[in-house]
Amino acid sequence: MKKGLIPVIIITIIVAAFLILYALGITMGLLVSNVPFIAIILVVVVFIILLTMLVMTLIERIKEIKGEDKDDISKY
Repeated sequence: MKKGLIPVIIITIIVAAFLILYALGITMGLLVSNVPFIAIILVVVVFIILLTMLVMTLIERIKEIKGEDKDDISKY
């Protein structure tokens, strides 16, 4: 495993955990209030999309790190 992969994975896990906790807090708050159920579903869908985008960004970043040349800066 390359040296740069571990911090990227750890940071993604931490951000995902915060996103999930934030989503749970908002969803639980909406369940207690008198908000229509369709609004709650919409909020959950938005958070699922955000979590999916986070995972897709992680996959892209891992591909970048694996395909990176050691002397990449010398090109510029």
